[in-house]
Amino acid sequence: MWPFKKSKNPAEPTQEEIRQQAQQAMAEARQAQGRSAAVQAAQQRVAQSQRPAANTTAQRGESDSVMAPPAAPPPPPALPPGWKTAKDPNTGRDYFFNKKLGITQWERPEPETAGVESIMPPPKAPPQAKEAAVKPASADQRQDSGLSDQYTLVIEELEEHSVALMKRVRHFYATGDKLAAVPLYTEKKYVQSLITWLGDRKAKGLALPSYKVLQRRVVCPDVNSEVPKDKLLVSVVGCSGVESDLPLSCKVSLAWPRDTPQEKSVAVGKGKSGGEGEGESNEALFDVSPSSSAFQRQVDRRHVKLTFQVCAEDKGWLSTKTILIGKAQLEVFPLLSSSSSGPSSLPLSSDKVRGKAVGEVTVKMASNKPWAGGKEKMKVALEKVIVVQDELAPAPPQALQQELQRFLSGA
Repeated sequence: MWPFKKSKNPAEPTQEEIRQQAQQAMAEARQAQGRSAAVQAAQQRVAQSQRPAANTTAQRGESDSVMAPPAAPPPPPALPPGWKTAKDPNTGRDYFFNKKLGITQWERPEPETAGVESIMPPPKAPPQAKEAAVKPASADQRQDSGLSDQYTLVIEELEEHSVALMKRVRHFYATGDKLAAVPLYTEKKYVQSLITWLGDRKAKGLALPSYKVLQRRVVCPDVNSEVPKDKLLVSVVGCSGVESDLPLSCKVSLAWPRDTPQEKSVAVGKGKSGGEGEGESNEALFDVSPSSSAFQRQVDRRHVKLTFQVCAEDKGWLSTKTILIGKAQLEVFPLLSSSSSGPSSLPLSSDKVRGKAVGEVTVKMASNKPWAGGKEKMKVALEKVIVVQDELAPAPPQALQQELQRFLSGA
């Protein structure tokens, strides 16, 4: 070892200088890194600004292969003079109107029409497509209709039979013959139960059961309980062959009493139809004196007659004009021996057309009982009896079953 101390080198940096130099180097490095990032950002912005130009160039290249658009559609022709268009607020559609002509329509008007200013209301909504034509009835529907008609005919026959039985029951009760009324009332109850049973089957759509129709002769009093005593009921059934389309009426006159004849007006329908007038009666009641010997004598001598005058009614605003079409007469002589007469078809004669009938009127007459004789008269009539042959049907009375057995055996 040297016996002396080594001296410092004046050129060697100290620790403080080394630290300052390191800090300066780090600051310069950070500045350089920042400049490099700024350069990269600028380069990116330049690249992005160049891309749309390239895409536009490519698109321009591709557009060379696309065809040119078609020509614009021609504008609609101008409306004719006076026609205007407006928008319907409900549907939003344009419609056309001409106030002078009073026309609104959805279609554009032709050049020939003309009109004036101001808006009119829109026309009615365009018609919808019509429904398909009604299909013809199917075989099942036709079968159901035919079945209903069959039921209706049978039930109507039973109802008429029930009414006839009840008339006979009331008569026998009124005369005190209850023994004759009891079996008839029992049969009437059977007919009513049969009507109810058939009605239920009809409602359910079941087939009409087999049945038999008996025709029996019955002896019953010659009495019309629906006609009051001392009255004559005249019914105008219809009128045919009359050449008129106006409503028809009929004036019915009875030549009794002789000094003050009676006159009634009834309906006979309209023109050629021959049906009854709506809301009007075709019947008239006349006062008679069947117990009077003078009345019976005049009837027996054919002096008491009914006169029918068929008229057409031309109804105006203030008055109704009555036009006589024809006249007919009918003697009441048949009511001496029977409580009813007719229907009878009477030719109508007119003063304007001689020797030729201008139509026919059909009438009926009825009284409470025959006018001649004080004793009650009996009459023989044919009566229809329907017996249904079905296990589920109401059972007929024993007397009716015996009649059915005789009918089937041909006795």
